[in-house]
Amino acid sequence: MDHVLRELSDIFVTVNVSMIGLGKHVSTYLEHNRQVTVSAMKDKTKKEALGGIKIDSFTPFFPAALGTNENDALFKLSEQRSKDDVKLDIAVIQCSFWDDVHRNLSGIFADLERHFEADPTAWGYRPITADVDYYEPIPDHPSRFQLYFLGASKPPFESKWKEVVGVRQNLKYSLFYGALNAADIVLPSFGTARYDISRASSTMGVAASASVSPQLAGSALQVNCSKADHLPFGPRQAPLLVPQSYIDAYGYLCPAFGVLRKDGLSEIDYVAEVRRGAIPWESRRSREEALSRCQEDWTAKNMYVLSRLFGLL
Repeated sequence: MDHVLRELSDIFVTVNVSMIGLGKHVSTYLEHNRQVTVSAMKDKTKKEALGGIKIDSFTPFFPAALGTNENDALFKLSEQRSKDDVKLDIAVIQCSFWDDVHRNLSGIFADLERHFEADPTAWGYRPITADVDYYEPIPDHPSRFQLYFLGASKPPFESKWKEVVGVRQNLKYSLFYGALNAADIVLPSFGTARYDISRASSTMGVAASASVSPQLAGSALQVNCSKADHLPFGPRQAPLLVPQSYIDAYGYLCPAFGVLRKDGLSEIDYVAEVRRGAIPWESRRSREEALSRCQEDWTAKNMYVLSRLFGLL
């Protein structure tokens, strides 16, 4: 980062530049690199210009249109559920690159394997047999678990998971945000990249946007849609399962949005604990109400940041 700041120093002398980190940790990282670069500079003019840059953090959210598709099992299952439902049946993982750097899919499937080998019926599936080499759904099971991957490509997984796992590729934006909102929980499943140190994950922002109420945002969203792709505006909730380190890093993951996963408990283990009743789970209605209050706080903080950056404060 310091070499980027150094290369841009000529621009900073002539143009009023501000820098915004999409999370408290990113703005802290920018500030640290700014100080390192300034201390090493010899040109007084460039030193003063870079030292005067405003750096702040911003919550990346906007009132996204939520699409649906009456022919898609993901949307059909979600729309059949009551707002007072406290089940955790639909989990979503979002990414564009399904490698170990970006997402820990090997860990996700290892944990699923462990739980399914112990008791697949608890997840709504029959055991694998000599005649059926995949986990077969139990008809009319009241709480069958489904894991969906959203992204630009298809992640690799074994065929035995073909009924448990669904893939939605290259969805248009309204359906992409609608799919996130249809889920009971979003699993970041971060890989080796440290999204709590120097970079912000897109999963945080898109999940936040999928949770935003357009009525509260004062938005009148109009999108051309077919009959099979209409736009419901609720319930709105796409909570993220995150460890304390990510809650501390981003600075805007309120309890209704950033659901705390204790250290030592994997994402799939957390889902399993909720499903067996060991960890309480809020209804969509109560989470939606809490997220509305969270959004009001995000909006107020963002307005303050923008006012500061534009010199209004």
